[in-house]
Amino acid sequence: MTAMSGFARAIVAGAAFLAAAGCVHDDASPGLPTGPSELGLSLALTASPDTLALDGFSQSVIGIRARDAFGAPAPDLRLSVRIATSRGFEDFGRLSSRWAVTGPDGRAAVIYTVPSEPADRNGSVDDETTVTIWVTPVGPDYAGAVSRRVTIRLAPPGVVIPPFDVTAGFHWVPAAPAVGDQVRFTTVCRQAADTGCVRDPRGVAAGYRWSFGDGAVAAGREAIHAYETAGAYVVSLTVSDDAGRSARASRALTVAADAAPKAVLAVSPTRVEPNVLVHFNGRGSTAASGRAVTSYEWDFGDGSTATGATASHSYVTEGAFAVMLRVMDDRGRVGTAAAVVTVVRSSDDDAPRKP
Repeated sequence: MTAMSGFARAIVAGAAFLAAAGCVHDDASPGLPTGPSELGLSLALTASPDTLALDGFSQSVIGIRARDAFGAPAPDLRLSVRIATSRGFEDFGRLSSRWAVTGPDGRAAVIYTVPSEPADRNGSVDDETTVTIWVTPVGPDYAGAVSRRVTIRLAPPGVVIPPFDVTAGFHWVPAAPAVGDQVRFTTVCRQAADTGCVRDPRGVAAGYRWSFGDGAVAAGREAIHAYETAGAYVVSLTVSDDAGRSARASRALTVAADAAPKAVLAVSPTRVEPNVLVHFNGRGSTAASGRAVTSYEWDFGDGSTATGATASHSYVTEGAFAVMLRVMDDRGRVGTAAAVVTVVRSSDDDAPRKP
């Protein structure tokens, strides 16, 4: 059998392709012609290199390779080349040409040159700027062709630091503190959706400074502070990095008045003769939740005093004596209680006798 020439093979392949493309279901609508699109042309783009410094002169070669429906190089193909940023199509940098035409090998190339660093940007911060080079076939045969694109990363020249995308936030326990409570402030997130915490996805935060609203300050991811006076305070947290950038959060905190301990005084007996011992007991005194009574002070009303949870005392003269118990808790809060002891002479029939 005689070998088929290259031209003949191309004709046969083209006929087979057209026959396959013409096989449609009876209920299918042919629609309007839109050009061959990817059935008739494919484009492959490369950028070399794909990362450039924003120095005003670095360049990347945009390589274009076009193939037809049979995978063969597509020569003499006219292409539109455009630059786009996140804001849309714009001249961020420049191209050696806005147009390209493929050669016999189906290849073409244009050169992209970066712009200089914009004046309103921090030259050392890498904010992950990119440009996209779009290549689109033009001409009546490629009206429906799909554009292709390649992305180039633009980094600041010199020393590069990552973007500062830190958000500040915090919370505290107990949620409703009182005077003297040890309040723990933390920046740790309790759950994924927690907004009362520090978010630092790049790990750039280096300093945490607290201002508690009463003149006190602290540093660190967590801090503990106790308020000495009831009232409303504005607590602020400033999170900063080594480049001097910072994020700040402020929240209002209300501190309730501290509850005083409750003094309870038991006296036995309450009516005695002179020089008879009277017993006093303050063990029934209690402090607010989380606190403890630490001291007991007695004033027997006749100039005598004593300390301790219990005490005993005798009176040498008759009369009515006001006894005072003063208790103090571990926060320095004070509570008092009082009772009256009546001292009468033995001639009174209702007075207890000496033992």
